[in-house]
Amino acid sequence: MCYHPCEEACNRGKLDGPVAIAALKRFLADYAAQHGEGSVEPVEVTRGERVAIVGSGPCGLTAAQDLALLGYSVTVYEALPEPGGMLRYGIPAYRLPKDVLARDIKRIADLGVRIVTNHPVEDVGALLEDYDAVLVAVGAQRDVRMGIEGEDLEGVYSAIDFLRRINMGRGVEVGRRVYVVGGGNTAIDAARSCLRLGAEVTILYRRSRAEMPAHPFEV
Repeated sequence: MCYHPCEEACNRGKLDGPVAIAALKRFLADYAAQHGEGSVEPVEVTRGERVAIVGSGPCGLTAAQDLALLGYSVTVYEALPEPGGMLRYGIPAYRLPKDVLARDIKRIADLGVRIVTNHPVEDVGALLEDYDAVLVAVGAQRDVRMGIEGEDLEGVYSAIDFLRRINMGRGVEVGRRVYVVGGGNTAIDAARSCLRLGAEVTILYRRSRAEMPAHPFEV
């Protein structure tokens, strides 16, 4: 999932090749999980202030972990049935397996972080009646619309909605041929997901292939 830009700047690359930082971290994480290592214990609450976090995506979960380690009592509120935000509902499982995500979220919860799902927050001010601080970490939930005719026709999906449907296990009928408009990483995720659904996929991008914002190795 990480495109490891640190490896591009690694001085070792001037000699033979950069240190394979991403692969090494992946190996260590998998090794620890397979051998029962890396478990965590609850952190004692030593601070009097209570913190609420709205959203359980990368930002919300990272903040919850860091605050818990500092001794704060933390509660995370998530509107959807499972925590993870875009990690769970926006990134296809072939890129981020659900069991790996669940393992990392469990480690955060084991620190003592309380995660409340199916709980959309409609009034942040109301939370401040029970908490000393509130972090709003809802991420980018809205698609960028093209503003052209036909966007609302049947069979036309926005990328976020399409990937969310797939990750939630909802049936998505894509037919035999699919056009994906866009050249970013999300477009690539959508295209590869359609391929896995058995469709013939064509990506349409307004500029050249070299100018596509998706990472070259994804293309």
